[in-house]
Amino acid sequence: DWNVQNIYDSAVRWCVPVFVMISGALFLNPEKQISIKKLYTKNIVRIITAFFLWSTIYAIYVFFIRGQLDLNELIAIILYGPLHFWFLFMIVGVYISIPILRQIAQNKTATKYFLIMALVFTFILPLFLLIISKFLPFIIPNSEAITSLLYYYDDKFNLKLFAGYSGYFLLGYYLNTNNFKRTNLIYA
Repeated sequence: DWNVQNIYDSAVRWCVPVFVMISGALFLNPEKQISIKKLYTKNIVRIITAFFLWSTIYAIYVFFIRGQLDLNELIAIILYGPLHFWFLFMIVGVYISIPILRQIAQNKTATKYFLIMALVFTFILPLFLLIISKFLPFIIPNSEAITSLLYYYDDKFNLKLFAGYSGYFLLGYYLNTNNFKRTNLIYA
């Protein structure tokens, strides 16, 4: 069962970044004006409403399946939502940053800088830290202090804004607004 679930999960894992990139291409389009008021009162409120509606439905479902839930458990299920609702928290966080990302998207140099920083802090640095933590013990005995220090500094720099889905959001806009040679896209 686990192998089958892992295959399905791996087959569709690309969907969320692509959805976020499509959202970035649409929301960061300078021809589409979005006021902060509309962003919060329309887009974000809809997501939050859907979250609480579906969390409540899940809580009621769990109540009837398990049969015994106290009020605290019921409220916790509604407030935290099921595990797969992580996406709704993420997309609200990205939507909150849209006014800043729109300013960055208007400047090509700032956009490229942001995307490079996203690449470094989302992919390259975590991969480097993982490789160091796995292979350094073979080179230097008792190297836990070195890897701990590297992770400590990574955490202290705290450049999470560049990391993750805001990078995908801006990348979607960047790919949508720039013409690339077909061979460059194939290489990418």
